[in-house]
Amino acid sequence: MKKKFVLAFIVCIGVCVASLCGCGSTGADEAADGADSGEAITTQADDGAWKAAYLEVLQGDQDMIEAYTREDVPGTVALNDLNGDGTPELLYFVRDDAQMFPYMKIWTFADGSTQQISYHKAVADDSYSDLPVDALYDYEVQGGTSYMVFKTKDGNLQMSSFTFGAENSPGATSTYKMDGSELTETLYFGFVDSFLNSMLEQPEDLNITYSKDGKEIYEDEYMELLGSCSENLEEVIFATKMPDGVMEIDPLWLAAEGKTSAGMTYDEAVQKLGE
Repeated sequence: MKKKFVLAFIVCIGVCVASLCGCGSTGADEAADGADSGEAITTQADDGAWKAAYLEVLQGDQDMIEAYTREDVPGTVALNDLNGDGTPELLYFVRDDAQMFPYMKIWTFADGSTQQISYHKAVADDSYSDLPVDALYDYEVQGGTSYMVFKTKDGNLQMSSFTFGAENSPGATSTYKMDGSELTETLYFGFVDSFLNSMLEQPEDLNITYSKDGKEIYEDEYMELLGSCSENLEEVIFATKMPDGVMEIDPLWLAAEGKTSAGMTYDEAVQKLGE
């Protein structure tokens, strides 16, 4: 009886040891399989894919990128994830001989290739209807243009610009939602100031009008929109210096103070994409 008990005990120990070895082996095999599956390698390969693709895009536009310079914008190229898919979009300004003024391009990477994103950035004053609005333009007219491009805390993209005009000075802010490769404008508000202009003689009828999505609104509503926009600012992508004496847009630039711009030079962007 005692021998049978000992024998059974030995067999039990052997089964347990075999089971433990089997579990350990399975774990190791799973780890090995995980390594062989190239999970980390796949991530690196994906990084390499979009970086190589964006590098090709940048190099194709190198001359136009380097042709656009502003002393108050040290970097005119940026990488920022606008649609939350984990892969950044590529944004940069160019001076294109085919266009009247420098403007900002946006590219995304999906399904193994790059795609340029189309978008609209209107001017608040209808009297400037001859200006292009199929992108964010640096209108080099009269007193020039100030602009800011930034990400909001809720993941949206916003663009704000102000132009010192010959008669009127318009400013406008647009909010965009990017879903996949589509960039949709969800909010547009602006103002036209007939006092701030680049002429020596000021017009007799000094007036400021405000609008939202193309309809005139009161100053209080405009300032509420601007305040909400300023509080929601999280990351600055591009920004010129603050326009002087423009109270209708100053809060936005003040909200950006102390935040580092994501903008890079062409050479810095090429180096980053080559890492």
